[in-house]
Amino acid sequence: MLHVNPLPLALILAAPPCFMALSEVHDPSSQSLEFELLWEFLDRDGNGLVLPYEGADAFLLLSWEADGDGDGALGQAELLDYLSSANSAAIEEENEFFAGLDKDGDGTISADELPEEWRFILNEADLDDDGRLSRAEWDDAEDLGDSARAFEAELLDLHEELDQDGDGLISLADLEPWARDDSLQVFEDLDADVDGQLTLDELLGLVEEELEGIEIYIDGEAAKLTGVIGSATPGRLLQLRLEHPEVTRLVLVNVPGSIDDEANLRAGRFVRLCGWATHVPAHGEVASGGVDLFLAGAQRSADTGARFGVHSWAGFDGEGSLLDREDPGHDMYLAYYADLAISEDFYWFTLESASAEDIHWMTEEELIRFGALNTSSPAPQPEGPAHDEEAPEDGDLYCGCIQKAPTGEVPADLYGPSEVRTSGDFGPLTKALTARGVTLVAADDVSDEFLVLVGETIEEILQPGEDLDLKAQGELITKLYAYRALIPVPRSEASFEHLLRSHEESFDAVRFENSVCDIIMAEVPEGQVMEVLEHILHIVSDVGLHYQFPAEWGLNRNSELWRAMGLAIAGGFYSIEGYDELDDAPADVRDRVLMQEFAYWFISSAWDLQEDYGPHEAEWTLNDRTSLQQALPAFFEVYERTVQRVMSPPTRGTLKKIGPRRAEER
Repeated sequence: MLHVNPLPLALILAAPPCFMALSEVHDPSSQSLEFELLWEFLDRDGNGLVLPYEGADAFLLLSWEADGDGDGALGQAELLDYLSSANSAAIEEENEFFAGLDKDGDGTISADELPEEWRFILNEADLDDDGRLSRAEWDDAEDLGDSARAFEAELLDLHEELDQDGDGLISLADLEPWARDDSLQVFEDLDADVDGQLTLDELLGLVEEELEGIEIYIDGEAAKLTGVIGSATPGRLLQLRLEHPEVTRLVLVNVPGSIDDEANLRAGRFVRLCGWATHVPAHGEVASGGVDLFLAGAQRSADTGARFGVHSWAGFDGEGSLLDREDPGHDMYLAYYADLAISEDFYWFTLESASAEDIHWMTEEELIRFGALNTSSPAPQPEGPAHDEEAPEDGDLYCGCIQKAPTGEVPADLYGPSEVRTSGDFGPLTKALTARGVTLVAADDVSDEFLVLVGETIEEILQPGEDLDLKAQGELITKLYAYRALIPVPRSEASFEHLLRSHEESFDAVRFENSVCDIIMAEVPEGQVMEVLEHILHIVSDVGLHYQFPAEWGLNRNSELWRAMGLAIAGGFYSIEGYDELDDAPADVRDRVLMQEFAYWFISSAWDLQEDYGPHEAEWTLNDRTSLQQALPAFFEVYERTVQRVMSPPTRGTLKKIGPRRAEER
């Protein structure tokens, strides 16, 4: 649902009188301190002009920050108090900043005391040519803190370094051999005249692009964004909202970062307020602040081939990764992620993933783990192998049992017939049957008839139907094939333990090459129906739902599944007291087991199968669809728009072939 707050429009309409009241008292021609401060506040991009939506955005920000009594309107006294306080704070911050750079305390800043990327300031602001910046020279210097200006200086240095023969031109031959392949695409993008060489002007074109900020192109209900996020971006998004109400989705084609983090976070909050979806197309890229903007989408998706780059932020005080976690420098970022319901674990991950001068391109597993994607659109595929094929370890499997890379073969006919076949691919388990992407493997002591019956149950759960979303169902089945979903089917628990002891090495190979999260025993004393159904649902939820609906059913602490499980535990509907043996297991394995069990209980109860076939134990108390809907209404809505669209309960006739109802067993 689209939620639009009418308050911003009211504030825009109320804003002009505030400016008029100020101008009546303070003549702009007098260039009073208050007027200078207000003008600087209104001119968000510092180009000497205030465009309509830029000013509206500034007044929105003023209304939020300067409204001391919280009545939703600005009085003259409030505005003057705010400007005065802001000026005092700015002076104090500038004093502290200068003192921090002046390491020897002599009242000046030398080249050695400036960060290397900011030494261009010395060349431009050292008016007396003494090799040092006095406080007066520092205050008079222009472009301080301008990231684009610093970027230009870095490009000048880079050009001088690469132009080895001094002819003013750079070719791929000037690069180290190892860097040529990685640089080819960037080189071609910058080579405006396509002469195979880069001039200084072509390199500096990067700075012009950065100064231009985000460009927005309307394409029906989508707005395509490209460029660097800057101080004018919130105003551009405000303009988009008011002038193009038909837009519901932002397509981030190439958003490599931001040069104004505060503006970027305000832009992101506005995106979430508008309820816009965000999407990165195939071969699109978002990085740094671009990822922050993407995460603001109410629905977030990406095509295969999209890339997400993260790294630590950096400022004059150094990199965020070097600050203590309690340092207030983290606060505005943590508050932003909290507002978006993104786990703060993601923020710490970005700081640790790469330095500010480097970039880490996120893997599909990382995107899923941190809840970056929350629709059924395919996520970017990781580049290269996801695990060491020569020496696999448990850490190479997600949550201890799930393949991280889609290496399985997907047939053209996803709904093809299943039949038992002899196979030498699964060690001591010599026969197999594949149904809807789930492969069942067993030894000769398990009958073909039982394998076929389990296969029929899987086919009924994932059968095409008129009321289902066949596209999403096909994608789920594809993921089961691609991530090699596999269930061993031993005769009993004792026979499986014997198999593990006698064929440990060969079974380990099976486990590391497939997603093997549980087993189905062909002979249990009671509860045969739920023995089959539970472990089918385990593999379907662990692999299929986890990859198909990562935001809702992802096996991570940022998913709707995790939150619903917490509510069920807190409400006494789901008891985990019987899982004490997991206390020594890795945290992700423990989480996965608890979530897969909760998913099984929830889905089977939504299908009204627990009442007839369930054990009726203290572990789970919501045994029918009605009580489930009443106790966990929010997650029941999640179930209806995800699982109910792609899965169906098996028929009672098939369940009867597997085993009797619990009442009949008793």
